Parts: sequence; structure tokens; C-alpha cells
Amino acid sequence: MACSEVPEFTNGHLVKALLRKGDIKGARERQHIGYKLVCDEEKYLGTIGDLLLVVIRAGNFEEGIQQVNRHLPWAVTAHADELQMRFYAPVGLLFEKLASERPQSIGLRVPRELDCYSDDGRYDPAELGHWFRKQAETIAARFNQRNGNVTWTRTFEEYRELADIAG
Repeated sequence: MACSEVPEFTNGHLVKALLRKGDIKGARERQHIGYKLVCDEEKYLGTIGDLLLVVIRAGNFEEGIQQVNRHLPWAVTAHADELQMRFYAPVGLLFEKLASERPQSIGLRVPRELDCYSDDGRYDPAELGHWFRKQAETIAARFNQRNGNVTWTRTFEEYRELADIAG
């Protein structure tokens, strides 16, 4: 018996645990290891979102934007709403934090299929943050309603805390 996927998923959980403990350095190290394991496969889009929380917490906006540019097309074609939601929520937080620290417009490669697409490729980070957050919340509301709980609402609240973004 071989363990072919557990390390890939585990790193996403480990970085969240390390962030909860306040071990930013450890989370950053684990994020680098984990990202290398998952960055080439669409099925790990949710884990990529988890790992993005560390990038946001560290305030490394360039790395975050690079990852969004690379993986956003996967979110458009994701066959599982959960993967899309788990990626869109941290992406929204990235742009929300970027807007609070550097509010000027940014260049981003947004797929034409998304309603937030702009022909000139320039975007207001606050507007992007709002758009991605709303997309994630819409999907989360469907899951919460189906499951009869508020698990995803609580998960997004935790994402905000882990990324160190004031509510």
C-alpha cells in the first residue's frame, strides 16, 4: 500500500495548524514544500488555496498574484464546487489585504469566463476581493443549506483569522 496523495493534502492542514500557533516561519517553510507538491495538478486547487493563506499572512503579494495568475484558469474549469470555493475564498482575502496596503490597480490575467474580467487586464484590488469573496460565499451558502449547518461560514471566518485580516 502506498500513500500517493496524503502528503499533498496534509501540507494544507499543517500550514493552518502552524498559523493557528503563530508559527509563521514554520508555516512558510511548510507552504514552500507543500506548494511544490501540488502546483502542477488541478485536483489540488483547494490545497493551493489553503497554502495561499500563508502567502497572504506573510504579505507576499507578488507571490500571491503569481499563484492566482497560474491557478485561476483551473478554478474556472473545476469540476467540484468545493475546489472552486476553497480557492476563491483565499484569493478574495489576498486582494482584500492588498487593497488595504496598496490600493492602486494591478495587472492580473483573469479568464474571460469570469464576470469580473476586464479587457485591459487592470483591476482594483478591493473590487477583486469583493468579487471573489462573494463567489466563495455563494457556493458556501449552498453547501451550508444542503448540510443544515454553517461549517463553511465558520471556515471562512477562520481563513480571515489565519490570513491575519481584520473582520
